Amino acid sequence: MRRLELPAGAAAGAPAAWVRAVGLCVERLEQTYARTADETGHQRYEYAAPALDFACRIVFDESGLALDYPGIAVRVA
Repeated sequence: MRRLELPAGAAAGAPAAWVRAVGLCVERLEQTYARTADETGHQRYEYAAPALDFACRIVFDESGLALDYPGIAVRVA
C-alpha cells in the first residue's frame, strides 16, 4: 500500500500476477485499493478483485503491515 501513496478518499488499480493452484497457470489479476479515512492511527483500504468475486477492508498498522486482512490473516499480537 505504501508504494501507492494514496490519500484518504483516493483509489488506484494495482494489477498482480495470480498463480492458479490447479495447473499453475499465471494470470493477470485486476485489483483495486481505495483508501478510506484512517481510524485510531491505522490506514484502511477497501480492496476488490472482481475476477475472484472478492472484496474486503484491509487494516494496516503505522509501519504498513496488515493487522486485519479478512479471509487471509489477522494479527493477534
